[in-house]
This record gives sequence, C-alpha cells and structure tokens, in this order.
Amino acid sequence: MILNNIFEIFSGNFEKSELIFWILIQFFWTIIFMIIAYLFFRKKNKYSIMTHSISFLGSWIPERNPNGWWNLSIALIGQSIMFIPLNLYYYKNMARISELGSLIGVILLFIGTIGVFLVGLIPDNEGYNFFKDLKYGQVHNVVAALGFGGYIFGNLWYGFIFLYDYFFGAKIYTINRFGWPFIILLSLIFIIFYTQLKWSKICKKDKNKEPFPGEGIYSFPLWEWIITFYLFFHMYYILLSF
Repeated sequence: MILNNIFEIFSGNFEKSELIFWILIQFFWTIIFMIIAYLFFRKKNKYSIMTHSISFLGSWIPERNPNGWWNLSIALIGQSIMFIPLNLYYYKNMARISELGSLIGVILLFIGTIGVFLVGLIPDNEGYNFFKDLKYGQVHNVVAALGFGGYIFGNLWYGFIFLYDYFFGAKIYTINRFGWPFIILLSLIFIIFYTQLKWSKICKKDKNKEPFPGEGIYSFPLWEWIITFYLFFHMYYILLSF
C-alpha cells in the first residue's frame, strides 16, 4: 500500500492535501540544510548574500565551507528528487491546454532538475581540478546554468501556454489568477539582465571595479538569491492554483 502511494506521488498524481504536504517537505528540506551549511561557513569570511553566491555554501575549499559544504549538496540533491513529481503534476495540468506544449515545458523543467542534481554533486571548488585540466568551477557553472535555465525557460514557456489558452484556446485557466506570476518572472529576468550588463560596462570604464560580485543593486549573488527563491514560490503558487 505504501509503495503504491509512493508510486502514485512520483507519477505526479497528488490530492491537494498531498501536494501541500509534499511542497512543505521540499521547501523545509532545502531551507534547513542551507541554514546548516551557512552555520558551518567560515566566520572570518563573513557570508553575505551581497557578496557570496549560493554555491559558496557548498564549496569545500578552505576559504569557503570546508566543514559544512555537504549540507548544500544534501539540500540540492533532495530538492531535485522531490521536484520530479511536481514537474509531472505541472505537466498533467498544462496538458489540458496542449499536450505537445506541456511536453516541451516539462522537458525544460527536467533539464532544470538534472542541473540542480548535478550542482549538488559538483561543488564550486574554484582552482581545483575536476578531471585532468578541467576545473570544478567550469563544470559547476555549466550545470548551474542548466538548472537555472531549465526552470526559468520551462516556467516562461508555460506562461506562453497560459496566454495561448486565454487568446486562442478554451480558457481553461483564469488569466487573472495565473498570469501575474509570469509577469513578475519576466520583470526579474529583465532587471537581472539590465543590472549585470550595466555593471559590466561600469567595470570596463573603471578598472578598479571587479566584475564579481558587483556592488549594491548590481550584486550578482543578490539577484541569484532573489531569482532562486522566486522560482520556488512561483512554481508553488501555480501548482497549488490548479
């Protein structure tokens, strides 16, 4: 019976109460292990979301988190596994509008899931070799891009599916209920693109400025933290609204 329930859940078949419970487990699993990783971070390096990316919490190099890096790996690996049924639940509900459109969206989401899983396995250990002359940082940046890219473009694609439903489809879902999260996501992407491009130009003019992490509103880690947590709440809101 328990195995049947687990199979049903990992197939994306949730009752509303099960969905809420699963979301809470995933969210608090991620937060708790990230907090533990933060508590282990080297105090003399003074972790700040303005100067340190999320990946710094999961890096075992001496300047970062040699004692607690593995907590971020646990957070991300568990998070990615728990995203599997949520992705499928998303797909099944969006398939009511378009099966092909929903399939494209869930493929993008699973690319994101694989990216998050690999980020948990491959820490951002700058200066250390991952394989021969291939650096950890190089591989980590690629899989991190897969993680962010998969979830950002997957959710944006589903936003276009909602628009298609509203203008050309059967209006299965209410645009007033489902539309505004995608407007926020697009706005965040525009702001991040603008601030990072602007900071790059500032650094070219002033050689005393460093490209990373960026200062104030131009801080890359700040926007990384913001977009990460927004993607959580974006998906949770959409999934709970079906």
